[in-house]
Amino acid sequence: MTQRQFKNFDPIIVVSLLGLLFLGLLALYSTSQPSMLSGQGANYFSLQLGWIGLGLTVIAVTTFLPHRLFYTWSYLFYAVAFILLILVFFIGTTGKGATRWIYIGGLGFQPSEFAKIAVLLALGRFLTENRNDINHLSTFLIASAIVLIPMVLIMRQPDLGTSLVLLVLLLPVFY
Repeated sequence: MTQRQFKNFDPIIVVSLLGLLFLGLLALYSTSQPSMLSGQGANYFSLQLGWIGLGLTVIAVTTFLPHRLFYTWSYLFYAVAFILLILVFFIGTTGKGATRWIYIGGLGFQPSEFAKIAVLLALGRFLTENRNDINHLSTFLIASAIVLIPMVLIMRQPDLGTSLVLLVLLLPVFY
C-alpha cells in the first residue's frame, strides 16, 4: 500500500463492510444449515463465501488502480453496458416473466448491475468535462439521457427496482 493510499484508508468502512458480510453469512448459514446437513439442495453458504472472496479481491484490485483509469474508460464502460442491455433481449434467459440474465460459459450475470456502475462513471465524467454546468439546458438534457436511456432498457426487461435505482442515482448527482 502506497503512502497516499494508506493516508486515504478508512478503517470504519472496512470494519463496517466486514461486519455486514459476517452478519449476512451468519443469516445465510442459519437458514441453509438444515438442507446442508441433510445433503439436499445447494450449499448457498459456500457459494456466497466464494462470491464474497471474489468481491473482496475485486475491491482490493480496484483500490490500487489509478483513479484516472476509471475516468478514461468511463465511456467505454457505458458503451459495453449499453450493448449488454441490448443483448439481453436477444440472448438473455427468461425466468418468471422477466429477461434479465445473460449466461456465458455457465456464468450468469445481470447487465443491469454493470450498467449502474457504468452510468455513474459516464455521468461523472460528462459533468466534470470542461466543467459542464448542469444549469444549462443542453447539459441537463445530455446528462439526463445518459441515465434515462439505460433506465428505459432496464424497465423493458422488466426490472423496475434497478431502473428506479438509476433514477435515484440521478437526483444527488444533479444536486
